[in-house]
Amino acid sequence: MQSYPSTLIAIVSITTLIAIMPMGFAWKLSSNTKGSTTDVDFYLLIQNSIMSIFGIFTAIYPKFWRPSSHAERWAQGFAILGVACASAAVPMYLYLPTMWSALASFLGAAIQNFMALQLVIATHSSISPLKED
Repeated sequence: MQSYPSTLIAIVSITTLIAIMPMGFAWKLSSNTKGSTTDVDFYLLIQNSIMSIFGIFTAIYPKFWRPSSHAERWAQGFAILGVACASAAVPMYLYLPTMWSALASFLGAAIQNFMALQLVIATHSSISPLKED
């Protein structure tokens, strides 16, 4: 019987791969123009970045300064990468074609999902050891 962390790993991975498909279509249809501070999408991007960073902070804060497992260390790394991507998306919108900003924002969200997955694995492993197949 498969343990639930393995199932969650599969679900998160498959969902992330499925979410890449619309990103590919958007990339193909995007123009090569930079965004500006007069675009509605710029302010929605700021809102999305703030919420992503807050979500990452809320999830990782209890374990950030004292990780007790390998999974929690991975979660820390994902948290740092997620905040970096979410933060970088805003200036990227103004200085690069807007699709690069969308890619950075997507990566931040995907990384946030993998960070949450690592925290679930850490919680599960503290309750009972993971089964080895």
